[in-house]
Amino acid sequence: MNIKIICLVTILQIFAIFSYAQAPESFKYQSIIRDAEGNALTEQTVGIKVSIFDELVDGTEYYFEEYNIITNSFGLINLNIGSQNPSSFSTVDWSNGPYYLRVYLDQNGGTDYIEMGTSELLSVPYAIYANVADSVNLSGDESVFNNWDKDLSDDFDGEWSSIANTPSTIAGYGITDAMTTAHASNSINTSDITNWNNAYSWGDHSVQNYLEKSGGTMSGNLNASGTSNISGFNANITNSTNSTYTLSQSDNGKVININNSGNVSFVIPSGLSDGFNCLVVQNGTGQVVFSAGSGVTIHNRQNFDRTAGQYAIATIVNIGYETFVISGDMQYNYEENTNYFNNIIYLTIINWSNCTTSLSRYIL
Repeated sequence: MNIKIICLVTILQIFAIFSYAQAPESFKYQSIIRDAEGNALTEQTVGIKVSIFDELVDGTEYYFEEYNIITNSFGLINLNIGSQNPSSFSTVDWSNGPYYLRVYLDQNGGTDYIEMGTSELLSVPYAIYANVADSVNLSGDESVFNNWDKDLSDDFDGEWSSIANTPSTIAGYGITDAMTTAHASNSINTSDITNWNNAYSWGDHSVQNYLEKSGGTMSGNLNASGTSNISGFNANITNSTNSTYTLSQSDNGKVININNSGNVSFVIPSGLSDGFNCLVVQNGTGQVVFSAGSGVTIHNRQNFDRTAGQYAIATIVNIGYETFVISGDMQYNYEENTNYFNNIIYLTIINWSNCTTSLSRYIL
């Protein structure tokens, strides 16, 4: 049977590790063994010899090695050329190339070889020649190195302090928005940012007249909606022992404590803001008598015009257009309006059918 060998892949695998290890001096060779009809010889023991010559025809044989190897299920063989006789392989002077690879085959696994062909080794195997760099001895006087800095003492040691001419300020590095670790914002964390974002979703606090801090001065209107409750809200108290008192805009939202043994004239002037409100307390025995300033209208559901007695409370609210509503523990001036009593008629009605009586009062 005629046998032919078809070389599919020749891989030269050279590893050069110049400083710490000798490069492995071998290269890969792969072939598929076929018969004359082109059928692969699978799982069969064959004999292989490879030789390296310096010429395509004849020439000097610089290296050879032999294998007794079994093909795989595809008829493929894998050789590491140079591994069988590494000491001899290392003597090949690759700088004197070109070199040629010649392959021999014995299909029966013996040494009765038939020459199967010769091919030139290309540039990759000559990388083995780089191993000579392992033995180069540089004394430092080679002319190519004359201008090299060989003084290790002035080399950079990797320390920041060893760098010269560094900027002395943060701005020198182009950073213009930095802050010190002592700055209050240095302690801001992600929880703070989340809380601020949630609070800001109510509106811009800088323009919404929100209460800035506990115990501070509140401006604008305090509004509560839904089921929200306002707790901890303490109104300021204004104390007065005078016989007259005239409201002012600064009384808005306050408690006005009137303490006098005689009646006090309490004047509501014009010019107070819409929504103005306050509480008036009669703390003394003298009643607080309310009167309207020029252009002001006062309303009370019973037409009462004064507090009812000591510790009585009245509420004053400006509902707009200089119109005020006063409500609370109040009464009419009975002493100055005697007709109030003189025009009362009492009638006693007797029901004879069940012997009951009833008393009715009528104001004329």
